[in-house]
Amino acid sequence: MPTPASCFFLLLLQLSLLLPTSCSDHSWNYKSESPNGPSHWQLGCKGNQQSPINIPSTGLASVTSSHLDFSHYDLEPAKAILRNNGHTVKLSTEAATPEKTPVLSGGGLPHSYKFSQVHFHWGAEDGKGSEHLIGDTAYPMEMHLVHYKATHGNIKDALAEGAYDSLAVLGFFFQVSEEPNPTLAVLLPHLDEIKKAETETVSSIFPISDLLTGDMTSFYRYNGSLTTPGCNEIVQWTVVKDPVPVSMDQMNAFRQLQTKESEPLVDNFRPAQQLGDRQVLDVTTAQLLIKGSHTFSPADRVRGSMVMLVVVMVRMVRMVSL
Repeated sequence: MPTPASCFFLLLLQLSLLLPTSCSDHSWNYKSESPNGPSHWQLGCKGNQQSPINIPSTGLASVTSSHLDFSHYDLEPAKAILRNNGHTVKLSTEAATPEKTPVLSGGGLPHSYKFSQVHFHWGAEDGKGSEHLIGDTAYPMEMHLVHYKATHGNIKDALAEGAYDSLAVLGFFFQVSEEPNPTLAVLLPHLDEIKKAETETVSSIFPISDLLTGDMTSFYRYNGSLTTPGCNEIVQWTVVKDPVPVSMDQMNAFRQLQTKESEPLVDNFRPAQQLGDRQVLDVTTAQLLIKGSHTFSPADRVRGSMVMLVVVMVRMVRMVSL
């Protein structure tokens, strides 16, 4: 029979797994040689559903899904705060009213999810920086749009729920280009204001849809975790295949930021974790999603459903002919 002391310890352990990153021990870092580095992260970080992963470039199960739907993403928030927390740059927004909070759904997601914040991971050089890899290939930066299940009032409630699908994170890769990223161009002037760790500033206002550039008809989907302590295994990951552009000057602006130790804030990515027996889906949506087409009328939805039906019928005909 468990003793009162052992029960108390188990209760503390369970509570610690539910704490959001902002409430966790801030002594952790990304240095491989440090006793506080990724290989020494404890508790939930030792699970078997961890993120990020090295996504295989071949041999994945291919599925067709409805399009990703972005409700209210085209609305400007009432407020936006850009913060350097010593580990990343995070943009948090506040909708004008709760009813105008951006909501992500569709694309095979099990629920609707409210937008919470967006943050970035980047490398000291262009050959590394992204958390996810594609067939062992890394990108210089990765952007994460974090969402929580819409049935909850806030992200803390979703973290406390602790289900495998409590959060949904939308990940984008960046690829160095001669052309600057127009949305990052709006944010970058504010980086000088938060060069030091644990500083924040009021950001310029723009719709979150401005971050949704490129082709989102193809992406990867798998069950995973947060990529920072306590690594809660509660995330539906959607990793968009098509990288978006970023200029060298824009990358260097991120590299000028500092950690709490006044060191360059670079290489803030967790190494890829074991995939184990998890399945990664190679998803193609039935309707084209490009910049400027993230909201849909009822007629658009009907057309999208018809396109999806045609795709399924063509695949069935091909299977019969074989």
